[in-house]
Amino acid sequence: MDFRRVTGIDSSAVFSLGKVHQLASRLGFTLIMTHVPPEIERLLAIGGLRPLSSPSFLQFPDLDHGLEWCEHLLLSEQQDRDQGVYGTLCDQLRDIWPGDVPPERLLQYLEPLRVGKGIRLIRQHDPSDCLYFVESGQVTARLELGNGSSLRLRSMGPGTVVGEIGLLLKGQRMASVLTESDCTVYRLTANALERICSADPPSSG
Repeated sequence: MDFRRVTGIDSSAVFSLGKVHQLASRLGFTLIMTHVPPEIERLLAIGGLRPLSSPSFLQFPDLDHGLEWCEHLLLSEQQDRDQGVYGTLCDQLRDIWPGDVPPERLLQYLEPLRVGKGIRLIRQHDPSDCLYFVESGQVTARLELGNGSSLRLRSMGPGTVVGEIGLLLKGQRMASVLTESDCTVYRLTANALERICSADPPSSG
């Protein structure tokens, strides 16, 4: 629940939100509130809704931080499910790769890279000269704003591809991509993509 446009609530609203919290505790989901003004936060606390009082109720300063918490939870759950099953890039590609083409065939065109946390894989406004396959770790796409700040767009984990739209359209990067943890990625350059197209041209039939 984002309270950015909420200017005030009454006692009945506090009571209803308390019921939602009780439902969250009973059914096992998490009630998340963002952009809560101090006065509304005070009223919620009077009604028993305090962020540190229950694991089923969380509060964040803005919507971006709330969504980031949800994304991290989903990525963590996915990684737990995939542990030992989708360990390599080839294993990950088999789910989406054409059945008559072994994914190992692509590896000869890729450059494997081990990169640490906080590395900028893609810089906004740079020419789009490559894409990355993420084998392990987590990366985040961020829109660089004119005032020196940035807006987080999306977090991505193993089995995802970043930078493919810019590479195919041959334009400038629309956002930056940074590593959120130690990562193993595979880089496909524009030159390597041209070699793939030359070696395996699209069928005309």
